[in-house]
Amino acid sequence: MDFHRRSIRLKGFDYSSNGLYFVTVDLEDKRNWLWEIDDNSGDGNIGKGGNGNIGKGGNGNIGKGGNGNIGKGGDENEEKGGHIGPPVHMNEIGKMMDYWWGEIKCHFQNVELDEYVIMPNHMHGIIIIKWEISSNGLKQ
Repeated sequence: MDFHRRSIRLKGFDYSSNGLYFVTVDLEDKRNWLWEIDDNSGDGNIGKGGNGNIGKGGNGNIGKGGNGNIGKGGDENEEKGGHIGPPVHMNEIGKMMDYWWGEIKCHFQNVELDEYVIMPNHMHGIIIIKWEISSNGLKQ
């Protein structure tokens, strides 16, 4: 299959310069290789923290906490979250992607990682690049 995607990069912009960069990683053919349907029950929420899930705490939530919610916690409801669809869990490939995302900061001293989420067929994350400029004007 011959596929040519139009670049959305700014011409002449130095993407290694200081800033916050929103990154999306898509899987080939949009295959759902990162999450599996949980046939055995469980809370099945897509999201952050705890028990093989993603990021910064909580119990399988998108956002920063709560109990089975999308957003920042609270009771399960449409506004602040709630379970949508069949129960799912991150599989071994998704866990590997989660691990390697965290390893980025170990290989690049000028990089910090912010929020991220791993979806069934892609991931989104924010990478922060922070160069210190030396007295001679070089990035360190």
